[in-house]
Amino acid sequence: MSNKLEQFIGTKIGQAKSLGWFGFSADPPTLAHRAVIDAALGSGLVQKVVVFPAGKLPYKDFQTSDWERADMSELWRSSAQWDDEVIISRFDMSRETAIAWIDLWKKLNDLAPKNNHYFIVGSDQYTQIQDSWQRGSQLLKHANFIIVPRQHYPLRNVLRHHHPLNTPAIPGSSTAIRQGNLEQVDEMVGAYILENQLYQQR
Repeated sequence: MSNKLEQFIGTKIGQAKSLGWFGFSADPPTLAHRAVIDAALGSGLVQKVVVFPAGKLPYKDFQTSDWERADMSELWRSSAQWDDEVIISRFDMSRETAIAWIDLWKKLNDLAPKNNHYFIVGSDQYTQIQDSWQRGSQLLKHANFIIVPRQHYPLRNVLRHHHPLNTPAIPGSSTAIRQGNLEQVDEMVGAYILENQLYQQR
């Protein structure tokens, strides 16, 4: 993992001209998260996806430590058997507080203006941006989004410059996993949860 966004941009994106950015809690990383990334890669809109576990959030307490979330993310990536088209970075985890997505958008375009950048979100997240995300209206106006359908979250009022994918809606819930259902994580992450007695396995 690379700790600083500037260093990451300079050394890890290679020749890729189109980059997807997927931020998530990684508490834990799930099969649904993997399916979202696979859908974005399959769209042809991005050549690489940067996965970044979230830094500290003022409105949310993670149930596992940063190092446990980082460990699970590495196991999750390994289990998916992606090549170098998916990269994990902990630039956000290395900050005192998580970067606002609108600030990340500006920074990405300052650091790599010749690249096309897309934020990858599920339809469940997309429906919350306007009302719940920091400067959500500004983010929706300026940023490019790839939107992957999630079960029970139909899409409405998608802005013209955003990209909803015509793929089957992806089921799954991190909440269910934290309540003890390990069917929605891969075998390696499930074993890590059991070994370290995380969530309801305590």
